[in-house]
This record gives sequence, structure tokens and C-alpha cells, in this order.
Amino acid sequence: MDLQSKLYSLLAAMLYAGPLLAGLTGAPEALVVVFVGIFTLWVVVMRPAIWKAISAEGTPFALALHLGSVTLLQSLLVILCFAIGRGIAVLMGATLAIPGILPVLLSAGALIAARALWQGRANQVDAFLDEAIQTRNEMARDSAPR
Repeated sequence: MDLQSKLYSLLAAMLYAGPLLAGLTGAPEALVVVFVGIFTLWVVVMRPAIWKAISAEGTPFALALHLGSVTLLQSLLVILCFAIGRGIAVLMGATLAIPGILPVLLSAGALIAARALWQGRANQVDAFLDEAIQTRNEMARDSAPR
């Protein structure tokens, strides 16, 4: 596993740690909506090709249906992480004394950093593909009958 993959895994763990920490701090349940937004943005931003394909091939209804299903799934993940954090806090008999905004910043920062990392990787893949296409075209030109 290369360094970029390890960093991406770490950032994904940071994303999930946000609602877990929010549950541990005893943050209000209204914060779940903020985390659902961050998690949904993660899926939308990190997989743009899926959204382009759905919008190009399908109807606006299909796009809305897919976005709704993604939001529902991300809601369940956030609620699960938040509930696990709350459960740990109850078992410990105390909550963590950190500001409630810190878990939100952790997840949002993970989203921003992962997108920056992914953009760099996407640029590497694009450069590799451009070079491969250019090499193929040169080989085809060299082997063409004269």
C-alpha cells in the first residue's frame, strides 16, 4: 500500500471519528444534520464520475433518487457513529470536555484534505494516461506502412 492510500485511509477514519467524538462530548443531536451533510459531500466530491454518469445517462429524477439514497445511507452511518460515541460516554460515566465544534472541524478537514489528495492523484492518473496515449500514437505512426 503506497503512502497516498494510507493517507486516504487515515482521512476516512478522521471523517468517521467526527460524529463518534461528537457523541462522546455529549453534543446536541442537531449536530447529526451537519455530519450528514459532510458525509454526503464526501461521497459526492470523492466520486464525481458516478454523478456525471448518472446525470448524462439518466433523468433528473434518477439523479435525485440516487442522491436521496446516498443521503439516507450516510444518515444511518452518522447516527450509528454518534450513538456509539454516546454509548461509550454512558459506559464511562462522563463526557469528553472538548468544544463541540472540534469534531465537526475534524470531519470537514478530512473531507477537504481527502479531496486535495484525490485531486493530486487524479492529476497523476491523467498525466499517465496522456503519456500512454501519446506513446501509442507514436508507435502506430512509426509502424504505419509508408
